[in-house]
Amino acid sequence: MAAQIVNLPSLLIGRVLTKSNTTTAIIRVLQMKLDDKFDMFFNQRIDYKAFDKREQTKVGDIVLLKKRPTLECRYPLERYEISEIIYELGRIKDPLTGRRCNGLRFLDESFVANERENQLKRLSPPPINATPSE
Repeated sequence: MAAQIVNLPSLLIGRVLTKSNTTTAIIRVLQMKLDDKFDMFFNQRIDYKAFDKREQTKVGDIVLLKKRPTLECRYPLERYEISEIIYELGRIKDPLTGRRCNGLRFLDESFVANERENQLKRLSPPPINATPSE
């Protein structure tokens, strides 16, 4: 157990699972582990407690964890801190262009506004004409 504590990685990427209080979050990290029997890599899920000093994360965000110095740790299991939010939940950006996207298509701000107007037009009832049509 002591060997695992000494050899902790300095940077990790994971998803916020829960927030027990405003400054502590539980982060799930996927790591690849080699299975000697099959000679293949398999996903291994590891949960870490992390310190959220800015208190900006929500459940579902993808965050970057940075190892904290031992003297700054308030609790023995809180060895990481959230250094930045990579992807907020529901606000996905293309990493190359920096534009918002939904699946394989880009969402330009003009496109989003036009799409909302079209949805409102479809939901609103048709105008009532004063003169009857024959």
